[in-house]
Amino acid sequence: KPSAPAPAKPEPLPPKPAWHGLGATGEGEVVAPLAGVVTTLHVKVGDAVKVNDPVATIAASAVWSPGSRPLTGTVRAQHAGTVRELAVSAGDAVGAGRVLARIG
Repeated sequence: KPSAPAPAKPEPLPPKPAWHGLGATGEGEVVAPLAGVVTTLHVKVGDAVKVNDPVATIAASAVWSPGSRPLTGTVRAQHAGTVRELAVSAGDAVGAGRVLARIG
């Protein structure tokens, strides 16, 4: 009795997009994909960045109890270039779509 052919392997899922630049932005703008608090800036004005280099880390919730871990994510550069401007500082509360940095 012939064996049944093996089922075809499903197509692999595409990679998840980096958590950056979600929403409408201008060329070279790095924006917050959601509201939160900037916990870390990974760059300074004048730094050279490549695509997907970390720019900032955002904690999605400003309210958490001691010992708990907030939801955080790293916002990454969409464009290579030089950091021309940082529009936020560590500790700033930001809304979704807020420009964090400009890269030129």
